Amino acid sequence: KIKRIEEVNMQELFMYDATVFGVERHVFLSKWLRITGSHARVAIDNKGSIVGYTVARPTFIKDSYKIGPLFADSEIITEKLLKAVFEELLRQQHPAPVVCIDAPTENATKLCERLQGKRSLELVYMVMNDLPDACFDKWFGSTTVQFG
Repeated sequence: KIKRIEEVNMQELFMYDATVFGVERHVFLSKWLRITGSHARVAIDNKGSIVGYTVARPTFIKDSYKIGPLFADSEIITEKLLKAVFEELLRQQHPAPVVCIDAPTENATKLCERLQGKRSLELVYMVMNDLPDACFDKWFGSTTVQFG
């Protein structure tokens, strides 16, 4: 089931994010997920557990959005989250002409292409020391190129 961010327990969402991202960042996320004009969705399984989430936030390009993070336990869940966000963006008074996703993995890129996305540029994820203890197989969209 896909829910709006306001319908879920934020502490559970923060725990899911920390597991997938590899670092706790609830102070950052509590602001990031509620940016004015954003559309955040959370996937819940039949046991009530969080199995993915995403947020689409406005960009500097008029009526356009950037998706990220986009974390999910599977490609099927990712696709459901994206469709829920896309449907909402299309129902707006001014439907979004551009929606961008930083797809950090090969599976994420393939999913975006299957959903008729077009590659506009390629980015590389870099860290200073060791990689975080993250679940990179659940990364379908980075938060931003600056924050991973």
